Amino acid sequence: MITRIRSNKVCQPLLGLLLLAPTVATTDSITHTPPSGWQVNHDALECVYELTDFVDSVEFVNRLVEPSERLRHHPEIGIVYNQVSISLTTHDAGGLTELDFQLAEEISAISTQQDPPLQCADSP
Repeated sequence: MITRIRSNKVCQPLLGLLLLAPTVATTDSITHTPPSGWQVNHDALECVYELTDFVDSVEFVNRLVEPSERLRHHPEIGIVYNQVSISLTTHDAGGLTELDFQLAEEISAISTQQDPPLQCADSP
């Protein structure tokens, strides 16, 4: 199996390397508590942040790049003017994993460093 990586170089998985699939949490078996305001919606953790305007929204999203790259786990993000919607799931595992909760915690920490601090908007 050949896997392409970002730099367009080709790499082979190491022979004999045992890759463990992430543990999947279902809605019935969640053992982690989502950060404050985050909602479990089927197989995803979700949060909507309200910022001042579009520029603030884009700047906030840019702050999410470093932790996402470091964890090698990338959120689904939508921006509609001053609202940033974030959804976390592990597609390869078919549901929520430790990585989703870990990245949600990091995003929450970044949101509290905003001026003024952000909180997930109430669900409709």
